Amino acid sequence: MAESPFAGIARVATVGADSAASPVDVTLSAEDHATIEAVATRFRLTVPRALNAKDSIEYHDSFTGEQAVTTIVAFLPSGNRQHALFLGRALEKTRVFHHCTWEKRLEDSADSLYVLEAGRRLARQKSDRSDKTFATTATLEGSNAQLSSQPVLLPRPRTSSRVDPSLVFANQQSGSGHIPPPLPSPEQIRGNRGGPGPDANSAAETRPKTFAVVSTGPSPHPGSAESNLDEDEEEDVSPDVRARQWELVLERLPALISKLTSVEREATIVHDHKARMWIESVPPSLFENLPSSEVKRQEAIFELVSLQREFAEDLRNVKRIFIDGLRDSRILALDRIEEFLQEVFVNIEGSLLESNVALSTALLLRQSANPVVPYIGDVLLTPTARRTLEAFAEYGKGQGYVKYWLDQERMWNRSLVTFIESRSRLPELRRLPLESFLARPSTHLGRFPLLISAILKYSEPDSPDCKNLEQFSNLVKEKLVEINKEAGRAGNWVKLRGLVGSLEWRNGDLKDLRLLSSKRELVRSGTLAERRGTTGREVTRTVYLLDNLILITTEKADGGWKVNRKPLMLEFTTASVVTDAPTKQYFITLVSNVRPPSQLTLFGSNVAEVESWKTAIEHQKIANSKTRHVFKGVPLPGIVLPAHISLNTAAVVKNGLNETVVLGGEAGVFAGTPAGIVKCMEKERVTSLEVFDNESLVAMVSAGSLWVYPLSCVTSPDTASARKAGKQVSSNSTFIRAGVCDGKILLCSVRSDTYQSIVKAYEPTPHQDGGAQRGVLKFFGGGSKDMLKLYKDFYVPAEAFSVHFLKSKLCVGCRAGFELVDLSTLETRGLLDPNDESVEFVRNKESLRPLGLFRLPSSDVFLCYDNFGFFVNRHGARTRSDELIRFSGNPTAYSYSHPYLIAFDPLFIEIWSLSPEEPSELVQVISLSGGTALMWGEGRDTLYSEIIGDKKVVKRLDKLQASVTGSRSR
Repeated sequence: MAESPFAGIARVATVGADSAASPVDVTLSAEDHATIEAVATRFRLTVPRALNAKDSIEYHDSFTGEQAVTTIVAFLPSGNRQHALFLGRALEKTRVFHHCTWEKRLEDSADSLYVLEAGRRLARQKSDRSDKTFATTATLEGSNAQLSSQPVLLPRPRTSSRVDPSLVFANQQSGSGHIPPPLPSPEQIRGNRGGPGPDANSAAETRPKTFAVVSTGPSPHPGSAESNLDEDEEEDVSPDVRARQWELVLERLPALISKLTSVEREATIVHDHKARMWIESVPPSLFENLPSSEVKRQEAIFELVSLQREFAEDLRNVKRIFIDGLRDSRILALDRIEEFLQEVFVNIEGSLLESNVALSTALLLRQSANPVVPYIGDVLLTPTARRTLEAFAEYGKGQGYVKYWLDQERMWNRSLVTFIESRSRLPELRRLPLESFLARPSTHLGRFPLLISAILKYSEPDSPDCKNLEQFSNLVKEKLVEINKEAGRAGNWVKLRGLVGSLEWRNGDLKDLRLLSSKRELVRSGTLAERRGTTGREVTRTVYLLDNLILITTEKADGGWKVNRKPLMLEFTTASVVTDAPTKQYFITLVSNVRPPSQLTLFGSNVAEVESWKTAIEHQKIANSKTRHVFKGVPLPGIVLPAHISLNTAAVVKNGLNETVVLGGEAGVFAGTPAGIVKCMEKERVTSLEVFDNESLVAMVSAGSLWVYPLSCVTSPDTASARKAGKQVSSNSTFIRAGVCDGKILLCSVRSDTYQSIVKAYEPTPHQDGGAQRGVLKFFGGGSKDMLKLYKDFYVPAEAFSVHFLKSKLCVGCRAGFELVDLSTLETRGLLDPNDESVEFVRNKESLRPLGLFRLPSSDVFLCYDNFGFFVNRHGARTRSDELIRFSGNPTAYSYSHPYLIAFDPLFIEIWSLSPEEPSELVQVISLSGGTALMWGEGRDTLYSEIIGDKKVVKRLDKLQASVTGSRSR
């Protein structure tokens, strides 16, 4: 059903936090609808929440009073909105939700906003706070409705002078208008029942909280001596009797609600501040001679001044009653009091109070100077007013965290709870809770544009005051944008904070999701169902969609969350929705491409629910692609091959501004330029290529043999001459790698077998014919020996996978790990520190494949294996020990471009930030179709191929310019 717009409330954007319903029917049974816990649980799961704005202040995950009542009506058997309002106020008293500014009770209105209490689980609160009281349970016999005094737990109202319509008092007659006295304390009731002792209190704590008026459980006979002693000894009542009881409750409910709400309204009016109008403050002869528009303008100015005066007075009261009161008491430890006051009250006693009192004084002076205020805008542009706006902005930065820190302290400090409740009942605070005053600075600032708009409406357009007022209104709106932005961050932090420490992993495997990182964002949460086993048994899962992953959990009995499976990395996850209307089957399937691939199917209650999950996932992936766009694959112009051509390796020949890309594959060697690509050599199974520009040499491994050619064979290809120019250096080579070590340019050829590897290091030696062009080699007798001169060779007792060039040593990645070889002595030792126990998990693990080694500017070294990586120092001892990067795929090659590590998998490219200032994290994923890493490493271009349609395209991975200056920050 479409929502109609309402004055004062603007729907900004829909979010899905907890808005998803359980996949089972949410209608409560006759046994469940009277249990506060059951109603609260259903309410949390089904109430629609969104980002709403009121008075220019945004409230995340909020809902209107009309939506709250409609939600409760949907799962109550009666379908009665008055009954739902009655029950909703009971939920409000149990702190399931509250008004966005704590100023109103639940109203069946689209003009009031409410938010859920963060992190509260009604049935599992372990606090022994003294805010509980007893209500009575309705028992109806025959046609006469009576109320017994059997107690059930309900929260005590904040003030004893106001009547709470969610409570039903003992012995109240249906036609009486008598306001009952305050309820007795639990201790008094226990005394009347014979003092059952301390065990009774613990039993009461675990008893389900019940909504008294609609309870349909069997009740003791009135007047029975045993009626209040043992709730377990209850007589069985037939379904017919229960149905009749329910009908009688509904018959009596409207009158009861009307009576109690009317009493409450009167009590509220008594305590409201008596509003004064401008016409009451001036002689009648003055305003009678003014145009009606000017009277309305003066009324608007008067309201602005009055509200500012009242707000300044509220700040004074908060400082005197709460801040000074806490300092004078011994409720908080001396070493904790100032920190607590700063967390909860921010700058109320400082700049906020000082500037608002000064602004109020300036406005009052202007008002007292002339009964008819000519101008007011100049006062709002003074340095005093500007300091006031800055104080509001400072408070707004901390306001989002205020309630969290206050609730944290309340959980264990019972004295603080008593102090706050007693002070909140003082008349000068209008018996409003502390939270109302803590929310007031932002709401007061949000009212300025509305008040100024009213003044402008009745002002002359060409008046100098209009320009000043509009300028001040714009300044206020700018500050409100800042405050709303900070409020969103704070709300997100509070939600994530609630997850920290409550997650339990299978087998005790603790995962650091960095939930409190400034980059983390909780996008959506809710419940879906998973069907397990052959019986299709449904299990409710609580799903959290974060900015970088999807977390699947199950709520535990003790209130924590058990993680059922490995988090689904968002960049590797695709979502699809299937709906079967005839069978009412609505489910979303999440497919993860992380190795090994996995699939999860979750069921929702309707098609809109599962579609909204799919949309949220897709939108977040799009948002990530925009904010985390660090690298881009750029197709090389002119270098396109048929899709069936297999490519294995590549090298780049640079000649000034021109470059030639040399590609090696199963069918030979190709040379590509922007003008096109040609086949320059008929070679079989080319797996490795290296180019030496200065030596005018190209080396390659073809069919397991090492060959060398003049560079001109690929820059000016002539197949016939190329065959004659090439020389075979070795008949057994697995791969080659070029680099600089010990001041020499070397080409290492590795012959790798299962149990051993032989590494030969060659020096390229150029020879030029004096009459030939530069780059054309002259070959003498021995031929290949003149082009490659053997420098060193050595043996490694393990299968080798990679070779890395350090300043004075070679490092061979093999089954035994990373082995360092001193080329001057050929001594070999392990790179990892033998005394470091934190690397035992990789030592002598022959199943691992060491593939990458990169030296970082921080002097650390990052080691890459086939599915994880970690940091060590130059001595091989592990650093940043809390960081172990686990790659989502099975990378076959790695590159490094500071500060980013690039890992290649045939299905995707992972890009990780290794910045020393922040924890390592995955920042981008580039999906591939039939991808192959062709050229990689440190200090090299990164090239890869990808199949697009019926073509194979070669791309260069280019770092975007913005990423150099740190575009990762969000």
